[in-house]
This record gives sequence, structure tokens and C-alpha cells, in this order.
Amino acid sequence: DVSLDYQVTAEGPDRCIFVSGGNDLGAMAMHLGAMPWELTVLDPPELRDVMREQAARMLRAAGAARARGAGDTADE
Repeated sequence: DVSLDYQVTAEGPDRCIFVSGGNDLGAMAMHLGAMPWELTVLDPPELRDVMREQAARMLRAAGAARARGAGDTADE
């Protein structure tokens, strides 16, 4: 689960610290990855690991689609 409890603290004119919690790092990584802005995960380091793993899978998926060609589908 991703916690609905969170705290946002300004860290200057163009950045903030977002603090949240949860017990499913995979779900947290997906939610954070869907955010429309750049971010840096400060803690926990395990969340960074999960985000790297998810990013690698997404890049492989995007590369596989590109290798087949635009408009091709997986079942063709």
C-alpha cells in the first residue's frame, strides 16, 4: 500500500521534500514514477533499487517495441 499520509516541505523556490510511506516499494515506485516532474529518492535505498529495476524493465519493453517497428504489435 502507498500511504495517503504525506508531508510536503518547501526547499527553496523550485524544489520541495515529499515524505510518505508504505509497505509495498513496488507500488511506491510506480506512483512516484508516474509523477510529471523530476525527482530524487533520498530514502530508503531499497526504493531506489526497485525504481531502477522497474525503469530497466520499461526500457527493455520500449526497446522491444522500437525493434519491431512503429505500429507493430506483440501478437503479429
